[in-house]
Amino acid sequence: MTSSFFMNILNWNVRGLGMSSKRFLVKDFLHLHHADICCLQETKLHAIDPQTWRAISGPRLDQFSFIPADGSAGGILIGWDRSLFTGKEIFRGSFSLSIEFLNRSNNVSWVCTSVYGPCDRQRKPGFWNEIRRCCPRSGVPWVICGDFNSIFDPTDKLHGHINREDIRQAQNFVRDLQLLEPPSFGRKFTWTNEQSIPIWVKLDRFLVNPNWITFFPRVYQNYLPRFGSDHVPIRLESGIHFPLACFFRFEQAWCQVDNFGERINERWTFLTPSGCGAFILAKKISHLRAKLKNWAKTEFGSIKLKKLAILHDLDRLDSAREIGPPSEADLTTETQLRSELGETLKQEEIY
Repeated sequence: MTSSFFMNILNWNVRGLGMSSKRFLVKDFLHLHHADICCLQETKLHAIDPQTWRAISGPRLDQFSFIPADGSAGGILIGWDRSLFTGKEIFRGSFSLSIEFLNRSNNVSWVCTSVYGPCDRQRKPGFWNEIRRCCPRSGVPWVICGDFNSIFDPTDKLHGHINREDIRQAQNFVRDLQLLEPPSFGRKFTWTNEQSIPIWVKLDRFLVNPNWITFFPRVYQNYLPRFGSDHVPIRLESGIHFPLACFFRFEQAWCQVDNFGERINERWTFLTPSGCGAFILAKKISHLRAKLKNWAKTEFGSIKLKKLAILHDLDRLDSAREIGPPSEADLTTETQLRSELGETLKQEEIY
């Protein structure tokens, strides 16, 4: 391929989307992590209309397909950005939803399958067989993601009983379809029961076929901070990437700062270049842009960066629980961080 292409696919077992506060949290998270496609499990929704979807996704991810929840459990949802992809549903089953995508930028066709595996071991053989039926035609890139509710290796679980038959079935599935798990960054486990002696398990992951690596050679999983659910969100970053120039972006939140107008006027009048009108205007805009970028970085700070920093600290404390129970100091720090996160989210919502 001669053209560049890069995408983010975000996978998350959200543990319910019925409450408006949870929908706002998910919408904010998808925006924060620049999701081009999202695959959500356990929506616990029986119906999703365009208004509900917009409350979950925001304006950017404007297309979606879903499988309704079964009673008060389950539900799979895939959403995408129509400006980047065309998508059509090609398979829906009891445990999976498959969308065939076409990249508008390079006309490459590929398939995404989102899965939510059963906890009932008697249903697991049917689960693996259903995903086998989702396998696309020869030569087509394929990515599978979701909550498999199974481990693929004994090291995928810390504490608790390990079912060897579950592992055997999962490994046979991977071997039969010649699937690969992309390299990952971040934490090791994706779910915990949050008990005093917690069980940690890797239930969620991405898998790809060899054709995916051929078409999108840059691929890795990024395990994101866990909040709002007992499952860790995972972002798959994949494609052929050529860095683009960094564009200047004016943040509306800056206008809320005291004396911001005076600061703009001061920076605008400071430089007095000589030349034609267009040259003077270009120089003054360039000077103002540079001063604003430096001010935002060194004095104002970014609300998004503040939020990411808090989430990073929470994730560090959460990951430490995989080793041992938290200390009193850690619990105090976590309470403070969650309070700061709440205030930051309120500021972001206002802005």
